Amino acid sequence: TTFFKKNLQLMELGLFKICFLLALFSGAWAIYEEDIGKFDWYIRSIGPMKMSFFDQTHHTSRRVIVASELSILASVTLRSGELVWRRNLEEFRPINTVLHRESTLITVSDNGKLLRRWDPESGHLQWEVSTEGEYETDDAYVHAFLNDTNNILLLTSSKLKCYTVGGHTLFERDLQKETDGADIFKLSVLKSSIVTLGYHSDNKSLSWVKMLVSKVKEKGSIETFDNFIREDCVLVGMESIVCLERKTARFYVAHTQAQSLFKHYQLQNIHLNPIDLTSESCIKVSDHFSRVSRRFYFKLSANKQFILEVDVSDDSIKVVQGFSSEHPLLLFDDFLENNIIIFSLTSDSTTLAVKCYDLTNGVHLDSLELTLVMDRFSGPPVNAVPYLFYKKGQSMGYRLMVSFLDGSFSLIQQTGRISWTRDEALSDIVSAKFTP
Repeated sequence: TTFFKKNLQLMELGLFKICFLLALFSGAWAIYEEDIGKFDWYIRSIGPMKMSFFDQTHHTSRRVIVASELSILASVTLRSGELVWRRNLEEFRPINTVLHRESTLITVSDNGKLLRRWDPESGHLQWEVSTEGEYETDDAYVHAFLNDTNNILLLTSSKLKCYTVGGHTLFERDLQKETDGADIFKLSVLKSSIVTLGYHSDNKSLSWVKMLVSKVKEKGSIETFDNFIREDCVLVGMESIVCLERKTARFYVAHTQAQSLFKHYQLQNIHLNPIDLTSESCIKVSDHFSRVSRRFYFKLSANKQFILEVDVSDDSIKVVQGFSSEHPLLLFDDFLENNIIIFSLTSDSTTLAVKCYDLTNGVHLDSLELTLVMDRFSGPPVNAVPYLFYKKGQSMGYRLMVSFLDGSFSLIQQTGRISWTRDEALSDIVSAKFTP
């Protein structure tokens, strides 16, 4: 009897161990009802790239700084695409823009209400400035610049504030008072010169203000035209106001000078076909050349884009260079010393092609062109950022950070090789910069 009892106890113990092991490795765990749908932790990727910046803290760029619409700020290596550091910021305070130059890295968040400076090397927060409660802001017209002395100029809710690189306020200007109540929507900065543009909805006029550092040097107003839309208006060369009027297929040009009036030019007058005008048509300026010249981008359609120039003598417009393709194309630019290079990027389901144009000397750079066979179709490219450099033999080279419709982004070498690809379809990138 004792023998059978001992065997029974051993069997019960063995059965208990088997049941315990089955429960342990079966992958099924009991949870409380209130815990359903909750996670103890999760890992989030960076997100599809909307903007990117080669971080140039050192002589050569070795990293990319990325910021997402989910308020993720991160640094990625150029060598492998691996994360160096990542900071998850408040999702309810989205990042509006990122400013970067050398060792200065600034994020502008929550419609300009929060400024933060970060260390590009470590990702450590160096300071933050909050303007919460000072004024209401309009997300459509938040503009921020780093001037030549690395001071931060922030335009939001028609107020212009200037901060030092240490986060201290240098000056503040209420531009609505300077313009008798205009809604300020454009800001252009060149060295110590500042030009702003505002709109009066009551009398349909534009007001402009020219400043030297914090002092107002000149201001005036210009009567607008029928069908004027602020989003179709840009400041070119710190002196010219250029507007696209879609309904009648015209450009309007005026000066930021006293007694100035808008002149208008039909698209066919500059040898452009108004039939090609679409809802995608737009004009935009370049940080690299529009403030120091009177040249600007004009996107006529998805596969036809141009660089136009305002003539100084009579404010007429002419075509500097045209770009066209069977497929939708992207235009973007970079500069190296005194050379401004325009990149055009096109793709189909199997290949991606890059062409280069030297805007300074007016020549195509055939030696920099490449055609890359894609190992998978990620959709058309939606954004690209170049990084120009000189090779050891003093010939020009470049890298491209290209983001695609499916949310992935890749680093492409001039040799026609994809260095790496990150799949970031679960979150959204707002901006990124290359860093050493």
